[in-house]
Amino acid sequence: MPFEQGGPQFGARQCKVGTWVGDGTYTDITTVFGVRVIGAALESTSQDLDGDDTTLATAVTIKKASVTLAMASIQFHVIAVLSGNPEVDSGALTRVMITSRQPPYVGVAGRALAVEGAGDTHLFVPKAKMSGGFEVRMELDTFSIPSITLSAVADDNFLDADDFPLIFDMDQHETAEVVALPPTGMGS
Repeated sequence: MPFEQGGPQFGARQCKVGTWVGDGTYTDITTVFGVRVIGAALESTSQDLDGDDTTLATAVTIKKASVTLAMASIQFHVIAVLSGNPEVDSGALTRVMITSRQPPYVGVAGRALAVEGAGDTHLFVPKAKMSGGFEVRMELDTFSIPSITLSAVADDNFLDADDFPLIFDMDQHETAEVVALPPTGMGS
């Protein structure tokens, strides 16, 4: 069986993040230079109904997704968007002070190129917030690779055909396309 268009996926090629406005649009959209990881994993809860020495039914509720983002080098403009802390550039010095400020909701979009053919696969997370982890590390003989964990929640601005709100979206293209936030054809 041949691979689907956009596959097999290899690596991570391009990523954008932007501040979620609340109406299907984003501000402060910035490119993540040297994206190394962009991924989403659904989180759910389940309950089994047992009786007669067997499981009679099971219910599953999809709650949210855990999003992982890792990038080559410390990038203040990306950290500023994700953390909600302003980037201050005075020419000779650029600074982002990480504070106890509540991080904003952001959108994340990225892609992986297909190894065969000319396609790609895109991942779009419309509404996520920095949550479980944000690590910047500098150590001997090692490049700094900051990684950030975000929690994605359903966004009512993006609905499927049955009016369920989007947690994340994956698209495969026969011909590679640039990453847009939101993706072309979605949102306002």
